[in-house]
Amino acid sequence: MVLSLRYGQAVVFAVLLSLADASLFRHRARDEPREGSEVIPEVPPVVMDAIFSSYYGELRPVFTADPETRVRDKFIVMLKDGSTRFTLDRVLEQFQERVDLVSRVAKKFGLRLDFGEINDVMDQLLMVIVARLPVVALTIMRTLRDVDFIEEVQKVVTCSEEWHLDRLDQRTLPLDMESFQRNGDGSGVDVYVLDSGIRYSHHEFEGRASWSGYDAFDPEGTNKGADLNGHGTHVVALVGGRRFGVARRVRLWSVRVLNDLGHGDTSTILLGINHVAGKVRASPAGRRAIAVMSLRGPRNVNNATTLNQLARQLVVVTGTPVVAAAGNDARDACEFVPGSEDEVITVGGTNQADTAYRRTNFGRCVDILAPAARVRSAGAMCDTCTRVRSGTSQAAPLVAGAVAAMLEEDPGLTPAQVRMKLLHDAVRDRIDLRLVPRDERPQTPNKMLHIPTRSSFQPRVTPACRTVWSIRSGVGEGDPASVACNVNETIMGCSSLAADGGMRAGEFNTELPGGRQACIALNGAGGTGVYAAARCCSWPGATCYLRNSGKSSSRDNAEVKAKCDRTVFSCDQLVGCSASSETGYIDGVRPQRSRLLGLIPTSLRKCAAQNGRGGSGVTAHATCCKAGVMKCQAVWSDETRAGETQVSATCPSGTLLTGCNVFDNEGRAEGAYPVDNTCMARGEGVKAVAICCRRK
Repeated sequence: MVLSLRYGQAVVFAVLLSLADASLFRHRARDEPREGSEVIPEVPPVVMDAIFSSYYGELRPVFTADPETRVRDKFIVMLKDGSTRFTLDRVLEQFQERVDLVSRVAKKFGLRLDFGEINDVMDQLLMVIVARLPVVALTIMRTLRDVDFIEEVQKVVTCSEEWHLDRLDQRTLPLDMESFQRNGDGSGVDVYVLDSGIRYSHHEFEGRASWSGYDAFDPEGTNKGADLNGHGTHVVALVGGRRFGVARRVRLWSVRVLNDLGHGDTSTILLGINHVAGKVRASPAGRRAIAVMSLRGPRNVNNATTLNQLARQLVVVTGTPVVAAAGNDARDACEFVPGSEDEVITVGGTNQADTAYRRTNFGRCVDILAPAARVRSAGAMCDTCTRVRSGTSQAAPLVAGAVAAMLEEDPGLTPAQVRMKLLHDAVRDRIDLRLVPRDERPQTPNKMLHIPTRSSFQPRVTPACRTVWSIRSGVGEGDPASVACNVNETIMGCSSLAADGGMRAGEFNTELPGGRQACIALNGAGGTGVYAAARCCSWPGATCYLRNSGKSSSRDNAEVKAKCDRTVFSCDQLVGCSASSETGYIDGVRPQRSRLLGLIPTSLRKCAAQNGRGGSGVTAHATCCKAGVMKCQAVWSDETRAGETQVSATCPSGTLLTGCNVFDNEGRAEGAYPVDNTCMARGEGVKAVAICCRRK
């Protein structure tokens, strides 16, 4: 819940907090004066006046955690964008000055107030303060102008309940029971495991496991990241253990953020990420690192902000891939942190029968699947102990080990290239997803971690694409659903799919600040919500841009075209084609080739949109790329047969699906969505149209 209160409103806020210790607060109108009779019990109004003696603006907002996972009186204070270490020191100084002032006033009345304490600060990626802030101290902190927002700390837990490496080096079952064929061993790569610690002396680690310098539960400095729970040791050995691990020469670092019960909170995770950022920055130039988090905390609109932001900054600012467990709740993985962060590689689970692990989380936030059921690894009770565990906590470190092997082979890989290589090498369409809810199956990637003896993926040569889904839009006419690609990716195709067979008003790509693009889908009149599906690509050497047509007339079947640029000698290539309308009455959209002298078909460069019967007009949207690096073609499916509502068009071998459309002449299309190299279209009497491109 966001609190946005003015000068005198803090009195009401403080009263409610101290009386009920609740997370619900009444909002006072912006221009309503403070009532002097409303005070914190046993604290004279003059004390509150001291807090606000020189403050007249709006108080900084507070985001509250779930009541079941909140840590009482503990908060994360996020400073504004652009803040530096100087700003952070200034905030600490101003906070202490106001605490001293209020304390002096309180003492005149014989009062002893609890002003809490500053626990930790972070200055590597973002400027953040972790503090215990009882109500008076919290109110003081909210008056500081350099503060952006304050977030209540919440508890996080491991994702572990608990097969083996044999599945990762073969594409099909049954298992061949032969030795795991490693493709690299992670030499020269640092893996920071944010977990319950490591049993350093375990024979699995052969002296390669050490303390990174951070232990959230060791104020005396005697434990030094050792594992008192067992979860961390099990996870670490799956990354780089001698017998159980994927990368058996990787350097393993304990970042202890979970206690002996396997519990921690958002502040310990944040401090762990901040610590990893400092270690990465202090590493020798060219040395690569990975962060692994086999843990999850609940997400809602209020409490996901800081943890996901810091994980994102670790990826974007330091170039460190972050791998996280999807969680074991049999729910949408987007409901949890840090796996809901777009830049994080989020891992779901499978079992020995190539079925989705019974408790794995699923959905659009999952990137890849890996073995999760009954996985044997190192135990923490002795130096030779082993233990079987289940959960996505076991799947995530297997992916992290694969990433370590990639970075050993090519230290120049960006996090985006790492993700694309994982997906390129993955086993496709082998996992039985029947345990995943039907409406979540199209959005859950049917891709399982595979470690080939030799990968055909060349990061600076091989083009690659993946599909990224939005959340479902609202049900109002024109309500949008939007999705953006990650840093270093380009949106080529933008598709939309109406929920529950409803109406949609089309889709389009648009430019965002900072050079990124978004795919926007619009709910149609009387629709029940819509999804946007972006085709996010990494195409070496490609330069792409957007072109839009004007709006068509409202005449039935009226057509407009958006065209890619051309010169005397070449035409740029159409890689994505979409259309939007204001009403939802839209027949669809289709790619078209240019014709030399109006007769001979040449390059695919036009996107044609057709107004539906009763529609108010339609606009065509083309995504185009310069012709020098690619050549594209359109592949059409047959029309759906009587009684069928779904049809598909698959790109030929050697080409890559960049755009996916649906077309019909009756306005009955529910939409289209890409699955790997296939375009799926839904509706009666519709055709699927795939745009398939290859590297020149």
